[in-house]
Amino acid sequence: MATIGVYRYLLPGMESSRLWARITNLQRYESRSLRRFVLVAVFLPTLPSNLYILATLGVTAIHHPYPFYHEQAEVKAVHWLAAHTSGDDTVFITYWTGGHIAVGAGNRVFLGHWRRR
Repeated sequence: MATIGVYRYLLPGMESSRLWARITNLQRYESRSLRRFVLVAVFLPTLPSNLYILATLGVTAIHHPYPFYHEQAEVKAVHWLAAHTSGDDTVFITYWTGGHIAVGAGNRVFLGHWRRR
């Protein structure tokens, strides 16, 4: 979205401005090189935050922290609940696991995600 905004609105607006015309009239600067400079000046500050997000996702994928990934035993327990209980049965569970049981097994949970009938 930001790239579309830069190419459709920012650059055309800048290229039609008086300042752009004055700068490109100097012998030192061409419109193409000035356009490249503006693109680098706009996108270079976003690089650290993008690298941070990618690094965070990489660490999450390597370490498999709890709210994002469930243990195999917990997944098997949810499958067992789905097979051996009805959807009207209520399960007493912690908040973090309650949403997983409500979605995976279809049970009502005492503490967790609500479920529509």
